[in-house]
Amino acid sequence: GIGGGKILAGALKECHRKSTAQGKPLALKVFMAGRNRLENDGATALAEAFTVIGTLEDVHMPQNGINHPGITALAEAFAVNPLLRVINLNDNTFTEKGAVAMAETLKKLRQVETINFGDCLVRSEGAVAIAEAVSEGLHKLKELNLAFCEIKIDAALIVVGATEDKSELEKLDLNGNCFGEEGCEQLQDILEGFNMGEVLGSLSDDDGEDDEEEEEEEEEEEEEEEEEEEE
Repeated sequence: GIGGGKILAGALKECHRKSTAQGKPLALKVFMAGRNRLENDGATALAEAFTVIGTLEDVHMPQNGINHPGITALAEAFAVNPLLRVINLNDNTFTEKGAVAMAETLKKLRQVETINFGDCLVRSEGAVAIAEAVSEGLHKLKELNLAFCEIKIDAALIVVGATEDKSELEKLDLNGNCFGEEGCEQLQDILEGFNMGEVLGSLSDDDGEDDEEEEEEEEEEEEEEEEEEEE
């Protein structure tokens, strides 16, 4: 929970302070705290500890109910941990604000191999910001997960385009977004043009284009109104 996150953050900072006084600062490399209900306050407290530590390589904090203020705090902390290789924040709620903040941090990091922002609601604007960070650097990137993030096809095309020179890339997960059948084919065709067709994960849970969904919702509403009028 939030309280536990704050206690842990305080303990990490105290450990770092004492170990530094002894001439051997705490050099924490891996931090894992999934499904702990840290929320914004817990994540922000831990971000303060991460800023002090500065040696993180792997961070796994999936499914913690963290929204964009907490995500932004973590992004700022990650920016001063230059050895970061793995960032797993799956199933938190970035929204565009959190995604843009995280994208700015990714531009500063050089060692990142795995980015898991699946089910994080980065949406199209956030996806474009992340794509820009990928395009500008991240040459060691092996895995990028932006599945189930309400991304539309135009933004997804920019994401895919950003991977063209990523020779280490092994997996790109864009499942569960809003591309439509034609959009899915476009993405596959572009990657095959890069000789990277095998990196794209399954798109079997694609949500279809937004326009199609909106039309269906409007039709359902009209049918309900007609039924009410008949009654």
